[in-house]
Amino acid sequence: MKRIITLLLLIVMSNTSMLGQVTDGYIHFEVKFEDDGLSDQEKAMLPTEAEMWFSGEQMLMRMPSAMGMETKVLTRGDEMYILMDVFGNKMAIKSGKEEMKKSARKEKSFKVKTVTGETKTIAGYECLKAIMTAEDGEEMVVWFSKSLKVKSDWYYNMEGIDGFPLEFSTSSNGMKFKMIATEVKTNKPDQQLFVLPSDFKVMTQAEMQKMFGGMK
Repeated sequence: MKRIITLLLLIVMSNTSMLGQVTDGYIHFEVKFEDDGLSDQEKAMLPTEAEMWFSGEQMLMRMPSAMGMETKVLTRGDEMYILMDVFGNKMAIKSGKEEMKKSARKEKSFKVKTVTGETKTIAGYECLKAIMTAEDGEEMVVWFSKSLKVKSDWYYNMEGIDGFPLEFSTSSNGMKFKMIATEVKTNKPDQQLFVLPSDFKVMTQAEMQKMFGGMK
């Protein structure tokens, strides 16, 4: 369970840094994973797609799984909630910006090595190809659009990207995955999307893990 939570946070953190000049909109991502020895339970919980709605400092990401479970991540300013409905148990795992940054520092960070002249269109936006490297020499390819350039102080393991990454591959706790944007809209979403549901029990990640017997 801990690996899944860490992965979801990484997916969100890899995208919330982009929300700036374009202040309102919607993005649909296709999510692809490599099979690196995950258990059947973990595979069933992994998302195959992700939807993101954002408005100002508010963001909601929805990630359905093959088991029919649904996970949502809601950020409102300095607050973040992971909303999970597990067999009728509705939980909202609360985290703050500083806690998120602490978790983010544990993940591998990449810096731009070079931006090539290669381009391609993703979800209707022309994107540039960037080659990024980590301290251990690992490389990552990121395709980003300058038309969606943004500013944020949330985090970012993609240092030096001058725009919005619409396609990239990364890893978390041994799980490798790729995110590819398939649709981008820039209209203002329904503000009700960013309201914390009243039927979800707010708890910490430690309380959630205790509830499920310390699953990892």
